[in-house]
Amino acid sequence: MKWKGNQAIYIMTAVFAAILVLGLTSCSTTIVKERELTSEGQTSYQSTSVNSHVISELRRVFDKTTITGNGIFENTNEGLARRTATNLAVADLAAQVQTRVKTESVIYNNQDVRDMVENQVHALVNNYQINSAGYDPGTNKYRVRVSISGETLVREINTRIEQ
Repeated sequence: MKWKGNQAIYIMTAVFAAILVLGLTSCSTTIVKERELTSEGQTSYQSTSVNSHVISELRRVFDKTTITGNGIFENTNEGLARRTATNLAVADLAAQVQTRVKTESVIYNNQDVRDMVENQVHALVNNYQINSAGYDPGTNKYRVRVSISGETLVREINTRIEQ
């Protein structure tokens, strides 16, 4: 069978176009972004994958939790006792946050950010709230209880990750 001049060009062009389309399709990059929100509109889960390879993933480690820390210091000077007991309570709070972070996997831009969180944990718990403070009845023991919400921790972690 002989092809006429224009028919051969059309067929060769069609074959070339088909090969090009197949080649581009097989070499294409597939980017998948997943995001889930809480009822308050905060991100509870976020993931980005390129060709089935996760390049960033942020899981809410502290979803709907409140972490508390306690500090007790014995002294008759109320100002000194309050400041020291508060520092002890914040240190206890930071230790509990570190324990939580160590048990979870938090990936961002192909890097595990647990080390960053552990190194900056005192900065992360900076927005704590004092729930109770005062002397135990009939003693010189000053007791402070502080807490921080999971939402606040996630905001602080996101801020430091994105910097």
